[in-house]
Amino acid sequence: DVLGVVGARGEKTANRVLNFATKAKRPPGSAIKPLAVYSPALEKGLLTWATVLDDTPHSYVEENGKLVAWPRNSTKTYRGLINIAYALKVSTNTVSIKLLEQVGLKNAFDFCYDTLEMKSMIEYGEFSDGTGYSDIGLASLGLGQLNYGVTVREISAAYSMFINSGIYSKPRTYLRVTDSSGNVILDNGYEGKVAISEETASIMNKLLESVPRTGGTAASITFDSKYDIDVAGKTGSAGDYYDRWFIGYTPYYICGVWYGYEYPKHIDNISTNPCVKPWDAVMGKIHEDKVISQMKEGDKYLEFNVPSTLVQATYCMDSGLLMSEACYHDGRGSRAETGWFVRGTEPTEYCTTHIMVDYDSVEGAIACEWCPISNITQVAL
Repeated sequence: DVLGVVGARGEKTANRVLNFATKAKRPPGSAIKPLAVYSPALEKGLLTWATVLDDTPHSYVEENGKLVAWPRNSTKTYRGLINIAYALKVSTNTVSIKLLEQVGLKNAFDFCYDTLEMKSMIEYGEFSDGTGYSDIGLASLGLGQLNYGVTVREISAAYSMFINSGIYSKPRTYLRVTDSSGNVILDNGYEGKVAISEETASIMNKLLESVPRTGGTAASITFDSKYDIDVAGKTGSAGDYYDRWFIGYTPYYICGVWYGYEYPKHIDNISTNPCVKPWDAVMGKIHEDKVISQMKEGDKYLEFNVPSTLVQATYCMDSGLLMSEACYHDGRGSRAETGWFVRGTEPTEYCTTHIMVDYDSVEGAIACEWCPISNITQVAL
C-alpha cells in the first residue's frame, strides 16, 4: 500500500505535471542487482552466501582506440577473490556480470518484467532508423544501465518480495471507491504472488542489511543507529552519476528515493549518495509517528523474518569453504566469516585456497634457500 508520494522537490506549482516517482523512467544502476541477479541466482541454487568469485574484468572492449577492462568498479580497482556477501555490500560490478551470465539474460529479464512487473523495461524496440534496442543485456540487467529505466514506484514495489517472505505485492494507492450510498464503484483488492522462496527472501534481507553498515554503499544512513530497527536496502548510480538511488526498507515500511535532474546531467558532490538524507528524514518521521509512538512498555520492534530452515555457518571468506588452520594465519588476520544458509547448503569441505609457506620476516618476502633460518616464520597465502 502506497502511503505517500513525493513527485519532485519544492512546492507544487501546477496540475498534471510529470511525477518523477510514478511516471519518470530512469536507469536504476546497481539497485537492480538484488532483483535481476542475486535473487534469481540464490533461488536457482547457483550460489550461497559464501560463494566466491573472482573480481576481475569480464572482458576487454575498445575505447578511443584502446582496449580497456570491462566492467569497471566504482573504486576503479579489482579485488581478486571475494564472496557474494562482500560483492553485494560494496556493489562490485564484475561479480554481478558473472553471476548474471549464470542466471541467463532472458531468465533475469523475465523475472523482472513478468514476476516483479517492472513493465517499463524493454524486451525489444526499434528507433526511427530501424535499429533495435533491448534491456536483455549484460549492462542493462547486471549494472542497471537500462535503455529508458524504471519508475520509483515499480522498483520500490519489486523490493516488497524481500520483506513479504518472497511474495511480490502489486502497489496500490487506493483500496476502494464508494458512492454516497456506500455502494462500491471501484474495488482495488490486494494482489500478491510468490516471486521467490521464503528462504531466499530471508537471506537477501540479511545480505542487504550490510549495505547501510560500515563499509557498505549506504553507510551514511543514521536511521538504524538512532532507532535500533532493522534496515536493509541497495544503492544505485547510473550513467556518469546522472541518476542516484536508494531503495531501503525495515520490517514496517519500504521507501524508494531517486535523485537527479529533469534533463539528465552529472550530479556533483557525489562523495555520499544524496538519496540517503531524504530517506533518513522520511523513514525516521514515519517510524516515530506510526511505530514508536504506538509501542507500549515491553513491546519489541519487529525483526526481519528468519525461518527455521536457515542455519548459520562459519567459513573462509577467500574460498567459501570451512576454515582450515592456514586460514587463521593469513597476513590480513583470520579470514573467518559467518553467514546464513538454507539447511544442507552450508560448507562441508575445508579450505584449500590457503597454503602455509616459509616467510622471511626481515626481507618481507617468501623465503628462499639462502634465507637465514632465524628470519623465517610461517604464514598463509
